[in-house]
Amino acid sequence: MPAPPGERVWLLKLPLTKPLNLNHRQHWAAKAADVRQLREDVQLLARARRLPKGCERVRITLIYRPLDPNRRRDVINITPTLKAAEDGLVSYGLIPDDTPVYIEPTMPVIEPPLPGQKVPEVWLKVEQLA
Repeated sequence: MPAPPGERVWLLKLPLTKPLNLNHRQHWAAKAADVRQLREDVQLLARARRLPKGCERVRITLIYRPLDPNRRRDVINITPTLKAAEDGLVSYGLIPDDTPVYIEPTMPVIEPPLPGQKVPEVWLKVEQLA
């Protein structure tokens, strides 16, 4: 479905095969390093795609496409990935802050794999709202 008039949409493929997860139990330093790396990756992807800076309002959706879509998953568990991605877009300058004033809140989405997909994929859908 095309974006409504006045809206622009970008898809960013994140360099992850698994999203960050609330259920992962890891040392705080390792977790901080993972979050920092994801923020930096999102910043670089936004720069490479030449996303605009200073948007008034956006919708950011995390899309996870695992290879085993029939396995039960709790979608709220992958929200740390969305939070780190939003922080990366703020650092890039897409929006001034990651509050509901600038970001329309969304929940992550888990979709079935695409035909021919060989590894799990994590995508970020960024929509500039009119």
